Amino acid sequence: MEQYENFIKNILYKTDEEQKKLFDFLEVLFNQTNEWVYLINAEKELLFISSNCKSITGYDADEFYKNYKLFFEIIHPADKNRITEILENAFEGKTDSTLEYRITTKSGKKKWIEHRLVPFFDSDNKFLGAFASNRDDSSRKKFEVALQKSEESLKIANADKDKFFSILAHDIRSSFSGLIGLTQFLNNEFEDLTPPKTKELIEKINYSVRGIFAFIENILEWSRIQSARMEIKPNEFSLTDLVMEVIAINRAGLTKKNISINFDVKNQFNVYADENMINVVIRNLVSNAIKFSYSGSSIAIELSRDNKFIKFIISDNGTGIRKEELTELFKIDSSISKSGTDNEQGTGLGLILSKEFIEKNGGKISASSEFGKGSVFTFTLPAAS
Repeated sequence: MEQYENFIKNILYKTDEEQKKLFDFLEVLFNQTNEWVYLINAEKELLFISSNCKSITGYDADEFYKNYKLFFEIIHPADKNRITEILENAFEGKTDSTLEYRITTKSGKKKWIEHRLVPFFDSDNKFLGAFASNRDDSSRKKFEVALQKSEESLKIANADKDKFFSILAHDIRSSFSGLIGLTQFLNNEFEDLTPPKTKELIEKINYSVRGIFAFIENILEWSRIQSARMEIKPNEFSLTDLVMEVIAINRAGLTKKNISINFDVKNQFNVYADENMINVVIRNLVSNAIKFSYSGSSIAIELSRDNKFIKFIISDNGTGIRKEELTELFKIDSSISKSGTDNEQGTGLGLILSKEFIEKNGGKISASSEFGKGSVFTFTLPAAS
């Protein structure tokens, strides 16, 4: 537009008849471009606006001539004060003003506009008028926003990856340290150990290995879902039966800590979800309840109908969770790893995985707790029709 500035500035000094001819020239000139332009005088009255304003705003030139305030009326409310201030400053100074803002077209569509205003002044710095060009910048802005979101997602993914590897390093070391310690003791003291003591150590080793296996399973499941390789395969199944299966699998851990589990099976509750995913969720929740329960305590599991959903509740009388940790339970960037009441190791990854799986199956998961008195975890899943 720079090559036209002197030409356009001279228009302000022409007679009305001469201006009309020059406006006709501008109309032809700028209708060959994707910009719509306008010219205002010292009183900020509209002298000229190109007719291709309609292709961008939906309003034709006559509507702008009749209501000059229309320029400001179509600006998005969130941008209006900022743009008005910038333009007023441009009218008072000699610097060009290039800015971006949103407009609402006549049809109600939102568009991004790139606006460049060139104010004109005489030798005494008196404002003579201004010329402005406008172009639809929506496509570029859309790409810019998408790129920004992509960069933000990448930053989050990198932070998650760093946290994930931090969890791996800590918990693999902890898990294997305990296992190595048990096997080393068994190796060194084998000849002096009584059969009951040997059996006790073997049970501890078995329990430790099962914990490591569950940990590796969670890692594999989490990595699959993060890489979008996991396909959700929902089907109708009995949540009641699945809970009973998970309890049976954890019988050794319950017996070891002398923990009773209360699950009153009165009704069959069927859900529509990916059974393998929900299996992982219930395994993690039951395992955590055992891990943080004291020896000789109890765990309760309840199933109930809640409109179109089935609600699962598991509660324990264990260590509980501090208030400041409760809101961070399901976040990978603040995953909380704590030892259980029998020094069981864990990552907190199981809860993060559980949240992912429940939400991908159309449900919600939450936790409540009173530190020192126990915790309650609840999730919902769509009921089978």
